[in-house]
Amino acid sequence: MGQSIAAQQLSVTRQQHPLQSNAPQPGKRLPAEIAFTCDSLPQTEIKSLVARVAARTSVSAELIHSVMRQESAFKPCAISARGAMGLMQLMPGTAEELGVNNAFDPEQNVLAGATLLSQLMNHYGGDLNMTLSAYNAGARRVDTTGVAMIPETINYVARVLSWLSPPAESASARARSVWEIAP
Repeated sequence: MGQSIAAQQLSVTRQQHPLQSNAPQPGKRLPAEIAFTCDSLPQTEIKSLVARVAARTSVSAELIHSVMRQESAFKPCAISARGAMGLMQLMPGTAEELGVNNAFDPEQNVLAGATLLSQLMNHYGGDLNMTLSAYNAGARRVDTTGVAMIPETINYVARVLSWLSPPAESASARARSVWEIAP
């Protein structure tokens, strides 16, 4: 585990200089020319990390794994056009609120992402559609409009749900339920 994470952290460190000088202001996007590339963490490291975080939070390992897969494809240096960072794609303000010192540190990032998922699940009474919608589009938007009726968010929720083991219904039925909950 150590060697791969050390290589990822070195890659992130090399990339942080341009990020700091070009960090987006709220509502602004990063310049397209800033490209962050690194390898995905090996599945053995991901499974170990997810298991540790799941044991510390009330979030299932399967959900953490599925969100991480969708958010970053397991790349710890991932950064979105809006400035979301790391494996669980934490926004800078969210990372700060959750006490993250280094959003590119896999352990800190995944623990904070799982903590946010747990908070959202509590807020939405365990409703996974609402939780995932808020994780993607923001709780303020979901609180105002219900499941965010943004194609990106609808696809996001459906994709994450499709990677979860269905409890009693098919993944396609759960994905369709996103539409049924929407106002």
